[in-house]
Amino acid sequence: MMAEVQAPVALPGHRADTLSIMVTRRCTMTCGHCSVESSPRVAELGPGEDELRRWLHEAAAAGVRAVNFTG
Repeated sequence: MMAEVQAPVALPGHRADTLSIMVTRRCTMTCGHCSVESSPRVAELGPGEDELRRWLHEAAAAGVRAVNFTG
């Protein structure tokens, strides 16, 4: 299960307005330096469409203005 969306984290006096969402950890490569342990062998499913929509609504309510999708 993926983590819940939380308010953006920023340094005091700064505002975080960008969110990155990894929709899957499945990857065609097996890089030894991968910080999220992605690979072709990862079988877990990512969030569904409804969950992604909920995350985006929560992020917008928290002040996020840009979203990067990866995975």
